[in-house]
Amino acid sequence: IGPLFEPIADNIEFKQGTKQVPPSLFAHNVQTAETQGVSTGDATAGGILGRIGDAINMQAGEEVFDAYSVFGTPLALEGAPGVSRPADVLTEVGVSSFTPTPSMFEHNIVEMNKHVADSIYGETFSEAISSAILRKNLLEQSIGDSLLDATTEACFTRLETPISNQFKQVTRIIAQRNNLQSKRDVFYVQLGSFDSHSDNYFGTAEKLSMLNGAIQCFANNMKGNGLWNDVTVMSASEFGRTLTSNGAGTDHAWGKFSVFLFPPSLLLAHLSKVLIQPFTILMQSCSFSTGGNHFIAGGSIAGGKIHGKYPDDLSENGPLNIGRGRLIPTTSWEGLWKGVAEWFGVESQNMAFVLPNLSNFQTNVFGKTDLYK
Repeated sequence: IGPLFEPIADNIEFKQGTKQVPPSLFAHNVQTAETQGVSTGDATAGGILGRIGDAINMQAGEEVFDAYSVFGTPLALEGAPGVSRPADVLTEVGVSSFTPTPSMFEHNIVEMNKHVADSIYGETFSEAISSAILRKNLLEQSIGDSLLDATTEACFTRLETPISNQFKQVTRIIAQRNNLQSKRDVFYVQLGSFDSHSDNYFGTAEKLSMLNGAIQCFANNMKGNGLWNDVTVMSASEFGRTLTSNGAGTDHAWGKFSVFLFPPSLLLAHLSKVLIQPFTILMQSCSFSTGGNHFIAGGSIAGGKIHGKYPDDLSENGPLNIGRGRLIPTTSWEGLWKGVAEWFGVESQNMAFVLPNLSNFQTNVFGKTDLYK
């Protein structure tokens, strides 16, 4: 699985240049954008979760979708201005707020921006400032220093890793879903440093152990609160690694091998997306292990399956090998996102908006009935 604009049958077709290929195939920044934007070829199209949110809001005729990032401002959450509210950006431990000095003038700022401006630009600016302050205050009141149940607190405290802290924050937000009036939520979390140019074993094993522990704490809490059937956890990254060594580790590649569907008792992820009620958590990791595998998990997942086509020949002469063990993907990201988007509530007439290149792919496209019970 990997970024594609259209199917590429083999390395001959790739070398002929007759098919459109995603730009800068082995560059972290470009391929992160391709993965989170799902290869639209349009820099203004936003991200995959943002477009899903736009579609959900347009279908409902009101804002029912909220997005949260616990790691920066990812493209994946960007929707269309005026259709979906901008994503809330939080830290691993709480709500991002003003520093002490500006906080003293927060009331004054709100009062100043209550006046209707003659300029549409000024009015847009005032609305953005006022909405951001009101939203921040709501999150602080709802989440604040709230604690989870003792078992979950102990589980996350025992780990104390960046990714476990992010999942703990997501768990706290979900616990306040009624106060936040959640209907359709997505969350983004990220774990990096999979760039194994000099170490493709111990570093990867350590990162996956961190991730496994974080998702286990999260999943146990969801199950305990009767929410696990409403959650999907999905992994993704910008690219895999070369099948051949550079002498110390592996280098940037293209496709990952396959998509694993795990039953609820089995959890692993290196980029996660979780949907609950439905909510979604998207966790980004950077250039996952050699070749790479991705998975999707949750209480409603039809587990115990492997989707996608495993390469028949992994040798240097294999038809999908474009050199150094860099394999052409046989499944596009559209193939996986279609089923997730359907489960999340995107209607068929809006699927082309969410996945503009979906019609280019006739095989290895998995719908809701393929992925879910």
